[in-house]
Amino acid sequence: SDDQCCDKACSSHQCASGFQLLPDAGSIQGSDDATCCQPAPWLFLDARSITSSSGSDVSEWKDSSGRSNNFAVASDCGTPKLGIASWNSALPVVRFGISGQTCLKSEVAHSVPTSATFVGVVSWRGDGGNWEPIAAVSHDRYWTVRMVYNTRELNMHVRNEQVPRVGVELSKPYVFAARVDGTGKKSYMWIYDIEKGVWAGKQVYNTEGIPSGGKEVITLARASAKTWEWAQMDMAIFSMWDKFLDDSAVTHLVVQYAATAQQACSSHQCASGFQLLPDAGSIQGSDDATCCQPAPWLFLDARSIT
Repeated sequence: SDDQCCDKACSSHQCASGFQLLPDAGSIQGSDDATCCQPAPWLFLDARSITSSSGSDVSEWKDSSGRSNNFAVASDCGTPKLGIASWNSALPVVRFGISGQTCLKSEVAHSVPTSATFVGVVSWRGDGGNWEPIAAVSHDRYWTVRMVYNTRELNMHVRNEQVPRVGVELSKPYVFAARVDGTGKKSYMWIYDIEKGVWAGKQVYNTEGIPSGGKEVITLARASAKTWEWAQMDMAIFSMWDKFLDDSAVTHLVVQYAATAQQACSSHQCASGFQLLPDAGSIQGSDDATCCQPAPWLFLDARSIT
């Protein structure tokens, strides 16, 4: 019956091939892919998976997608370090460009898709070298997610196209969503301001598309070969799909990543006379109005009786 359906948590649902359960599936009621699932990434790098202490070298970053698309420091790369996000003291980040170029490269070359989606959480600490890539494959041939030359405008760069692009500021956390639709011949750049909770900008432009064929290494935080093109940034998440995701799927991912990047109420200290909300661990915030409720003078709970 409908009543029985609505009592079933998504966590017990089996997603179709190419999809995975939503991170909060245990708190969502449903039994179908549309309610419970999201596209499974081809690559998912999450700084929370790195077990080293803050300040340690990050010589490798293992893929959490289950596909083993791991990254490591190459011979021409400076080594990034593990750090803590300036906007969330509980969130680890991989810190690139501390004192010059640093990068991580995929351990093997991969077939270059003609459609792709890239979503991540980043914050720029300063201006690095020219172009400042988040991620790159080749030079002006396939794709790069990078700044336009000597600007702070992030570009979904296909072949040698300088649009679409959206401006950002230093020392602010963002979720970026860059896409290439090889069938519709469109490129997209969406950027979400995490602290303000609003879109910093969205652009879409026609594109020649990513050329077919070829196997390339993916480079993070630097151009593939040009060592003077590097980024000075903190990266909490970098993910990639080897296909084009539609607006609805990307919007859901951006909201999800923004929530992950924000500070959970569970780390907030309520003022005298108040206490954390029972579900503080699943709420993002850092103030009493968002995280706290009046503390009772008396609270008897039968569940406390052992």
